[in-house]
Amino acid sequence: MSTQISQKITLIKQDPNSNKIWNVNLLDRSELQILIQNSKAYKIEVDCDLDTFVLFENIPTNERIPDRLFLRSENEIEKWIENFFSNKQKGNFLIPAIAQDKKGRILMQAWANEEAFRSALNSGKATYFSRSRNKLWIKGEESGHFQKNLEWEIINSNPISVIYHTDQIGAACHTGEYTCFFREFKTWEDPSLIKM
Repeated sequence: MSTQISQKITLIKQDPNSNKIWNVNLLDRSELQILIQNSKAYKIEVDCDLDTFVLFENIPTNERIPDRLFLRSENEIEKWIENFFSNKQKGNFLIPAIAQDKKGRILMQAWANEEAFRSALNSGKATYFSRSRNKLWIKGEESGHFQKNLEWEIINSNPISVIYHTDQIGAACHTGEYTCFFREFKTWEDPSLIKM
């Protein structure tokens, strides 16, 4: 069964040795297609919605690696939220939020706004903003598959992104898979993809 790959795509670059996420980009399909053709990636995974790709590639020594910031306390998280969103349009200014388990497996990518981050800080559970439902959602609020014990990391790429390093309870993906990235991308001609 063939499925249409999204035109707007989030690309996450991850070092296969360290599991460090070292860049996040928002691209259109044609830009990603060119990047993949010129990449030395040894593996590319795609999520269940076909709109987020993980490109496993060693961090090139000549590439400027974005600044990384680990927020160690509730006070640091609160200050970052306040500072980051103070100059942004109030409401639904969204940035990528990535859930990664503490072994380094990327679980999913969604979007979050100021309210979602404040909810995550207060509840201790990964919280996102659903664009389709136009509301906050705590991951696992219906399934019980929460993302808990969050450790926060900020990647100052373009766009700035947040990583929730988390303990995943049950499956992260609505398909029942542990991660949304359970398929390896092979070719543009076969977007039905192959389960790994």
